[in-house]
Amino acid sequence: MMTTRRRRTIAAALLLISGAYSFATTAAPTSQPTTAPASNVYTLPPTIVTAEKRPEPLKDVPVSVTNIDSQTVRDDRILDLRDATELAPNVIFSTFAPPRESFPFIRGIGSGQNSPAVTTYYDGVPQLSFSTADIELYDIDRIEFLRGPQGTLYGRNTLGGVINVYHREPDNDFHVDTDFEAGNYALQDYRGAVSGPIVRDKLFYDVSGGFLQRNGYSINLTDHEPLDGRNHLFGRAEILWKPTDQLDIKFMINGEQDHDGDFPIYDLGDLHESPRRVEHDFTGFADRTLDQEAIVATYHGEDMDLTSVSAYQEWRSDEVTDLDESPLDLLRRYNSGSEHNLIEEFRLSSPNNKPIEFSPNAKLKWLAGIFAFRQDDDSSIGNETRPELAMELGSPVGFTSYTDSNILNYGVGIFGDTTLTLWDKLDLTAGLRYDYEDAHGNVDNFSNPAVTGSTSQTGSKDFDDLSPRFAVGYHWSKDLMTYAEASHGYKVGGFNSTAPTNAFAFGPEKSWDYELGVKSTWLDDRLQLNADLFYIDWRDMQLDVPTGEPSVFYTANVGSSDSRGAELEGSYRITRDWQLFGGIGYTDALFRHYTQTNGVSADGNRLPFAPEITWNAGTQYNLNLQHGFKAWARAEVIGIGHYFYDASNAARQDTYIITNFRVGVGKDHWRLEGFINNAFNSHYFPIAYPFQLAASGYVGESGAPQTMGIDLGFSY
Repeated sequence: MMTTRRRRTIAAALLLISGAYSFATTAAPTSQPTTAPASNVYTLPPTIVTAEKRPEPLKDVPVSVTNIDSQTVRDDRILDLRDATELAPNVIFSTFAPPRESFPFIRGIGSGQNSPAVTTYYDGVPQLSFSTADIELYDIDRIEFLRGPQGTLYGRNTLGGVINVYHREPDNDFHVDTDFEAGNYALQDYRGAVSGPIVRDKLFYDVSGGFLQRNGYSINLTDHEPLDGRNHLFGRAEILWKPTDQLDIKFMINGEQDHDGDFPIYDLGDLHESPRRVEHDFTGFADRTLDQEAIVATYHGEDMDLTSVSAYQEWRSDEVTDLDESPLDLLRRYNSGSEHNLIEEFRLSSPNNKPIEFSPNAKLKWLAGIFAFRQDDDSSIGNETRPELAMELGSPVGFTSYTDSNILNYGVGIFGDTTLTLWDKLDLTAGLRYDYEDAHGNVDNFSNPAVTGSTSQTGSKDFDDLSPRFAVGYHWSKDLMTYAEASHGYKVGGFNSTAPTNAFAFGPEKSWDYELGVKSTWLDDRLQLNADLFYIDWRDMQLDVPTGEPSVFYTANVGSSDSRGAELEGSYRITRDWQLFGGIGYTDALFRHYTQTNGVSADGNRLPFAPEITWNAGTQYNLNLQHGFKAWARAEVIGIGHYFYDASNAARQDTYIITNFRVGVGKDHWRLEGFINNAFNSHYFPIAYPFQLAASGYVGESGAPQTMGIDLGFSY
């Protein structure tokens, strides 16, 4: 239960935010506006989202959505999803230094090593694995954070929400954008994009990509060298073909090669004493290669629109790390994996802005579709026991214990969603989805030399689920809409690649989300405020459970929990050149029933990675100088309340605040900026987990330190 003091603190924070400014559901002000509005006009631009798989104004969508548009992406220098989550209330990104290990949590709901609970979509294509959720970004049109279960329209593994990322679409104008960033830790970041017509009005292209390199933030005291450097090469290409006025076909391909340093994991107690200092007996690496090819075709008919999304995904990873996380030569881990996925979605819908009209006071818009996929995942984990430890265990030689696994899933989903609008005021929405999945698992355990016995497990399971959704929205005016929603979330079950014999398979988890919200604009469209209240009933939770071996976990259905809270966000354009933005989220996420593997009850404990408070606030000011020069300054503050690392609540990350600044000057086609992130060098440890060999009982990673540099860009 919250104390009276805590309730007052939260109420005061909400009142302060709502009275002074609001949060980033719309773009921050344009750094270099191409056209200057009239001196007495400075409204916020309209915000269009595709949360319900059709373009609609944000203020008319009965879903809790944070939208970050292309100008905000540029002004805030958002380069990956971890950067973007700082602008979304009740969203945090639990991530290790190598970006393959990235796990978003929304309202306290997320996942660990198996299927994601928050699914990321790139240009309408779902990422079936967390290993491809976080990639390098450039040439972005918008990023949408959909909070709460999205099972009806998006299906499996959207229990916590959905992240939609859309790249900019090419058109008849020739565009060139380039950015070069240099900074401390030997940072070099080159990104660029070029787009334009091949055949005017018919055929267009867009090519973007870049290269990122920096030294590590953490030092390995064994050899006094940086441990967790980055070296990323990435690119994307799109061909947009419009053979007729009704038909659009996009051909897209993207890829990335990451050659990263080791995981800077160390005893959590030691990190608190000396952040970003670790002692490993050797330095490993983490490599990732990924690519995706997709075709998205849309036909705009007189009576219906048709959309097809077809994609092939592939990723591979190779990682070597010091498993004992110490200067002793005891354990090493060799981890390699790959995945090959096929995806197809076909949708029919009423045309945009052309619903079925039963009468002037009754109109219906609808959407129906089918989704199918094949997901083939292979992994090989080798835990090497070095000779010194092997002798202690009674083996005359060192040995490596291997776990080879293959998990193969086939699935199909059928869904529909309708909204009946009465008197242009009342929206009644109902939707339903049926998902079916066939899962097969095979795991082999053996050692080399054969000092331990070998085992093999094989299994198959079927899963299915019905995911309904109901919503009611009322438009009090063109500037005010309130809504109520109830939606079902579903995360599929599966098989563990590492688990005790009796825990090879695990079942699905499910949730119900109940939400009340308001979307509003004020002061002649200069102020935008959106707010909501929510309650989530989460059952048959899938949680990472320790096996007893160092850094080895498996997924188990462990019990139930409740998550309740509120969000407030908005943006206020004070003048044509000055804007305030911000937001706050409150989450009270507790275990209702869960007995841990050690027999200790976790009932009443907080869910891991579920901070009670998340907030951000910022401002940007643009200044027109003489002779066509422009200048701008941006400041933002991000606050993360304390949260726990696991269900025991034995170790936690305390509240921390990150402050970022950017200033720039430019003219016509160029811009020069200086930046400093984490300006006051806050020490924080965003991720940690139990580890029996650590003196403190936990190991973790240090967060990013103070970074600074310059950014030079050109646009044509």
